[in-house]
Amino acid sequence: NTKTEQRTNMKGVLSTIIFLLTTSSIFCFTRAQLKLQLFNESEVELYNSRCLDGSPAGFYYQAATDASGVNKWVIHLEGGGYCLPFSKNKPNVDPCSNRVNNALGSSKYFPDTAGASIMSDWNQVFIPYCTGDLHAGMMKNSSYGFYFSGHLNLAAVISKLQKENGLNEATDVILIGESAGAMGVYINSEYVKVELYNSRCLDGSPAGFYYQAATDASGVNKWVIHLEGGGYCLPFSKNKPNVDPCSNRVNNALGSSKYFPDTAGASIMSDWNQVFIPYCTGDLHAGMMKNSSYGFYFSGHLNLAAVISKLQKENGLNEATDVILIGESAGAMGVYINSEYVKEQLPKGVIYAGVADAGWFMPIAPFNPQYQGPIDLAQIFASFCEMYVNPACAAAYSDFPTNCVWANYTFPFITSPIFIAQSIFDQNNLEAQLGALPPSSGNPASDKFILEVSQIVNNSIASNIRDADGALITSDYVHVLGPNDKANGETVLQVLINWMTGASPSIVFSGCTTPNCAPLPL
Repeated sequence: NTKTEQRTNMKGVLSTIIFLLTTSSIFCFTRAQLKLQLFNESEVELYNSRCLDGSPAGFYYQAATDASGVNKWVIHLEGGGYCLPFSKNKPNVDPCSNRVNNALGSSKYFPDTAGASIMSDWNQVFIPYCTGDLHAGMMKNSSYGFYFSGHLNLAAVISKLQKENGLNEATDVILIGESAGAMGVYINSEYVKVELYNSRCLDGSPAGFYYQAATDASGVNKWVIHLEGGGYCLPFSKNKPNVDPCSNRVNNALGSSKYFPDTAGASIMSDWNQVFIPYCTGDLHAGMMKNSSYGFYFSGHLNLAAVISKLQKENGLNEATDVILIGESAGAMGVYINSEYVKEQLPKGVIYAGVADAGWFMPIAPFNPQYQGPIDLAQIFASFCEMYVNPACAAAYSDFPTNCVWANYTFPFITSPIFIAQSIFDQNNLEAQLGALPPSSGNPASDKFILEVSQIVNNSIASNIRDADGALITSDYVHVLGPNDKANGETVLQVLINWMTGASPSIVFSGCTTPNCAPLPL
């Protein structure tokens, strides 16, 4: 019954509308006066934001004049033809040298104010055109003596407004332009939307998702949102055998959307609306970085937020009656971390639950001391990445809020039912994360460690699970559980169905105290 879902790139912003306006006749400039802001010397160096002659680029800005427009923005790209840095002896070619003595090539000639565009009670931004490159240039150094950095200037304006003026809280944005500015709208509209969503993969490529509408009328308002798994990465080398450097991921789908396949398979409840969010940030779907850190973008939580916003605006998620958030491995950790956030975005009264497969990782000291232990991993993440965690959990552990990335800390603060599919002998946790040896190795110290960890995990789940939750807790020596994996003769799929339909049993623990219920010599 597996179905495929067509990939959808994240190209939208909150409730943003991008209008492609191509003639100056539709503009109605008002008496409102926008004030010039030139980039200072350090900003020019940071953003490479310059006019043709190398003078600092800038923009005109006026804050919203009415409370209703506080989170609404107009960004206007000025027009003005194009220029070439060398003479072609063509009557329609404007040499760039003709522009350096006026405002089309130098900020030295920018007036102090500019008129507002449409929607004059919104926040108004006017980006003067001083690069002759259709607002598309990305030159950080001069070429033939000129700086063609129109796109870099736009990027600098957006970044500065996000940091200082609230553009990061935008609900509505119009990108507008005339003539060469209109070409700039066509060229840059997708870039602007990605920037406003801050939805990126590790390498800065746009994040995305896979979507298929419900295939049966009964599922029109029912949704499955699936968070993909795939471990984690650090942006710097810790010389630990279990640390994956993020640089290893930028050339595959775990770090770049350039490598996303065109389709993905459906999850459970295949006749419902299906959403699959690929994992390309290495941050447990928790990152909230709007700018790069050590050259990487950790924006997993922002990507999830962007997907939800887009689906609400365009696909009917705002009318949902039933929603399941599901994930495996790092995606299951993302379920525990983001469960409350997703619930808060959904309509009141929605039937909402999570399904977490192989995500019950805990801060346990590793067997092998050369391994990066999870005890301080959360603190390491916090050193380079702002992470979203359950707010109630963070408040309860205010001294160490990053503890809330671990299931045993955050689970008590999740107010919706969760189905836990977990092996207490999680192979990935024991070997890849904690450095234990396989049970078949016959190492008594490692075997003893494995048994101790299994009991810690088993007791943690047993002490946290509630009547409304479901679970299949197995002793199989595996990582992610499949639908036919069993505990006490019950399969994951059957217990999950029982839980969803109110049948029994909906909570099953294996009870075995050794891997695969087999004897383990000590």
